[in-house]
Amino acid sequence: MKSGAFRGWKFSQSRRIVDADQWCRRDEHVEVEATWGVYQQLITACREPDKAKGTTLMQALITARARGDP
Repeated sequence: MKSGAFRGWKFSQSRRIVDADQWCRRDEHVEVEATWGVYQQLITACREPDKAKGTTLMQALITARARGDP
């Protein structure tokens, strides 16, 4: 899956097509959206070709989670 591939994908739900963006905007899916965002940041840090920059990105992600930032 490409980075950001979740956006714009369509899937079937109850015999109708639902846009993934609309699905995630519902209040009951806030946790999914937050988890997806953290996952994307994690993948970005892991795939960074410059090891030092990747480490910095990962440290920033860990620090933000430890502070409880969204």
